[in-house]
Amino acid sequence: MSHKVTNIVKLQHSDAVLLSKAVAGFNGSGLLRALMPIPSELVLDIESDTVDCLREANRIAFGYSDAYEFCIGEWGCTRDIDSTFLKSEVVGDTAVLEFDTVEIAPFAVYDRLVEFGFDVVAYYWEPSLGYCGIWDNGLDDFVDISHYSSEVVKNLIDPELDSMFGITKSIEEQFA
Repeated sequence: MSHKVTNIVKLQHSDAVLLSKAVAGFNGSGLLRALMPIPSELVLDIESDTVDCLREANRIAFGYSDAYEFCIGEWGCTRDIDSTFLKSEVVGDTAVLEFDTVEIAPFAVYDRLVEFGFDVVAYYWEPSLGYCGIWDNGLDDFVDISHYSSEVVKNLIDPELDSMFGITKSIEEQFA
């Protein structure tokens, strides 16, 4: 069973250039690569005979031995966020990004975006494990809805969250 988390994230920034850079990255090679690119030296050919020497040289030069360590250390995750199969929209100083992740919403990514000066409000829902929430600039309003009827869920979750994802309707259909 797939544990896909659907994410809708609203990003705001007073610097229109930085907001545009984030959206272009999301629509291109990845949001995190656009803001915190992986140094090319860290992308190693693991078949190379000198890979151990390269790792040590990278650790000295960059603080990380390879791209994987860089991603964990700088991004807080190993996978970038992009628009594969989903979309983005920009209205004024706000970008709305829609994307899927596996098992959890990328909270570490949101923390990094806040460090870059973004205002981040993220809505997420994982239907098979039964949880949802709103992450607002570091404050997570997580709700476990896995054992509740649609009527109980309707009273537990933010109406905007329900409206975005159709959570209570989905629960009703599941048990109809």
